[in-house]
Amino acid sequence: MTGGMRGSRSDAESDANFAAVFLSPHFDDVALSCGGTVASVAASGEQGRAQIVTVFGDVPPDGTVVTPYAQSLLAEWGAPLLAEAVRLRHAEDEAAARVLGASLVTLPFADGAFRGDTYPNWPALQTTLAPADADLPAQIAEAVRATGLLTRETTLIGPLGAGRHVDHQAVFAALMLLAPDVAAIWLYEDFPYAARNTDAVQSSLAAIGLTNSVPHTHDISGWLQTKIRAIACYTSQVPILFPETSMPDAVHAYAEVVAGEAGAAERFWPLHSHSREKHLGLMRAQIDLPPNPFREKGERAYCT
Repeated sequence: MTGGMRGSRSDAESDANFAAVFLSPHFDDVALSCGGTVASVAASGEQGRAQIVTVFGDVPPDGTVVTPYAQSLLAEWGAPLLAEAVRLRHAEDEAAARVLGASLVTLPFADGAFRGDTYPNWPALQTTLAPADADLPAQIAEAVRATGLLTRETTLIGPLGAGRHVDHQAVFAALMLLAPDVAAIWLYEDFPYAARNTDAVQSSLAAIGLTNSVPHTHDISGWLQTKIRAIACYTSQVPILFPETSMPDAVHAYAEVVAGEAGAAERFWPLHSHSREKHLGLMRAQIDLPPNPFREKGERAYCT
């Protein structure tokens, strides 16, 4: 853990009640996985505000080994120096947050690919957290608490961990530690991992005992284009994430699969709810929750 949190909030913002806090392991995960929902929350005015917290958004300590795999990533991103790459990706994240209408805070943790030789290649990043990272979930949970964003009325949304990326696993484990601090926790399906492997979601649900859980499918038909514009802000990543299919087509296709019928949707799985009566309600799915705060309020601007 290095450096300090980016994305300072004004006094007015620090006193505001953020109805929904979205945890993004990397700079693009929330936009990719649930950007339509973020946009609809952000547009709900006095009933809810959306806050994105990007977890792995800093450089590692000086002297950390940069593996050949890490160097190859930097080359793909068009930023040969790690500090330059982080600045580039943070700028992309800020642009996407503006499109979605969300506030943004970045935590001081380094991406798994840049934590020395702990995960020296892509297969290693899809295994389990290394012993060196045993305390990482607790550190993430403490850093999220330190933002001051969480209250007993907050709905916290984070990754299911489909795809098994170790950083997504770490954030999921942090969610478990944060459960007593919030009203409810919901898990988003990690896109594009969930689309590429049809068993990824079910495997992840089985691993955490949620096989029989009832998901909520949130209609994003009115926000799909906003989501696509937000994803397009990650110019260093889009060609890598979507090498064969255009990004808009891939996003459209999975949103339609999730919707099950005409339209577009994002899907969320319940992890925790200790105050159903009080929480502001991210989801209304076959259970008696307060009114959904995601009123459609029109589209947002393109990233700038």
